[in-house]
Amino acid sequence: MENLKIHFLNTIWSDAIILENNGHYAFVDTGSKFYFPMIEKHIDDFKIKKIDFILLTHFHSDHYGNIINIISNYNVDKLYLKHYYGLDGSTASGYASNEEYINHEMEIYNNIIKLCKERNTDIIYIDEPNEDIYKINFEGINLELYDSKNLLY
Repeated sequence: MENLKIHFLNTIWSDAIILENNGHYAFVDTGSKFYFPMIEKHIDDFKIKKIDFILLTHFHSDHYGNIINIISNYNVDKLYLKHYYGLDGSTASGYASNEEYINHEMEIYNNIIKLCKERNTDIIYIDEPNEDIYKINFEGINLELYDSKNLLY
């Protein structure tokens, strides 16, 4: 029986959502890194031992900020994300990006990919050119992602 719960975590100026379905858990975004103690408390309060997946909606630090902490400290099966090219032109604060910012973000992106490989977390890119609608099965619930392509290459 499907029993989806959506927990909107209060991470002040960032986004982090925990999906819960019949004892399985997933994240949609992970909040800013400053809020890891808050995120960790939620994980511990829910007694989460395994995270089925993390879905990053886009690559800004207020969405990916805790992913390294979460993957390092918890068993995460899959990471769903878009390729990062640094071409969206803005920072997490909404300011125009520059070369230094893009290089810093690319370094973090590469560190996330490396960590996933080290921790045996599967990486699934949701912006492949042939995908109009990407589907994620979460314990019997089909999540459909629309407009998941990167429009800037």
